[in-house]
Amino acid sequence: DNLVVEPTRVERGDVERGFAEADFVVEGTYEMGRPTPAYMEPNVCLCRWDDEGKLTVWISTQTPFMVRGILAEVLGLPYHKVRVLVDHMGGGFGAKQDLFQTEFLCALLARETGQPVRLEYTRRETFLGGRSRHPGRVWLKQGFKKDGTITARQARVTFNSGAYGSHGPGVTAVGTSALTSLYRCENILLEGECVYTNTPIAGAYRGYGVVQTYYALDIQMDEAAERLAMDPAELKLKNAVREGDIAPSNHPIVGHGLEDCIRRGMQETGWPAVRRRVRDRGTVRHGWGMGC
Repeated sequence: DNLVVEPTRVERGDVERGFAEADFVVEGTYEMGRPTPAYMEPNVCLCRWDDEGKLTVWISTQTPFMVRGILAEVLGLPYHKVRVLVDHMGGGFGAKQDLFQTEFLCALLARETGQPVRLEYTRRETFLGGRSRHPGRVWLKQGFKKDGTITARQARVTFNSGAYGSHGPGVTAVGTSALTSLYRCENILLEGECVYTNTPIAGAYRGYGVVQTYYALDIQMDEAAERLAMDPAELKLKNAVREGDIAPSNHPIVGHGLEDCIRRGMQETGWPAVRRRVRDRGTVRHGWGMGC
């Protein structure tokens, strides 16, 4: 009963058969925290009503049509009586796709006073009342052949939505289904859920759930490469999605830039040499890694 949405489930091929065909299996749980976008311009809006009962809102937002629609619904107005104006926005990175307390308070105060009202978050308030990335936990299990081919991939993705839903359903669907991509695999079983918790609200943030799940996937590819005594960049290159593979949307992929990016990255960094440059500083090892 505490789920924001019914669990996301993505299934392709036969994951049990895929694990049976593997020469070895890598399994792990990966956790990620709660970064916030910290855009330079804080949340701010100015509201003014005219004599005909029309509301004009000047606002720093990424989604002016959503602002208009939700304000109209909450205030009991037809759409044509709400006008939203957006000038240059001083950063948003996804987190300004929501409405916050300011817009509603600003509109109501302007209506009560008959004067234009402007409200702006302080920097502290952007952290308290803004949005963060969804904290999450990803359990991931993959089967590999001795040559590095991936035979099966199974995952359980859990995102923390905080006290309200916000973008939780969309982030969960996108982040979970994205695990069909990046590295090729025919046998897949993915399950994702997003839960309400008594914590600050998480929202949209660059990557929209994919950052969290790819973080887990890329680390596990490095762990598999170590088991195979294989260069992790070569393992990722071997399994990179290609033109014609099926995307998370179930459409064929057009273009194959991932292979080119990996090769170019290896070339630009002098990858074989820098990868061997590992320095021990007490308990911390410093070296080069590759993430996709």
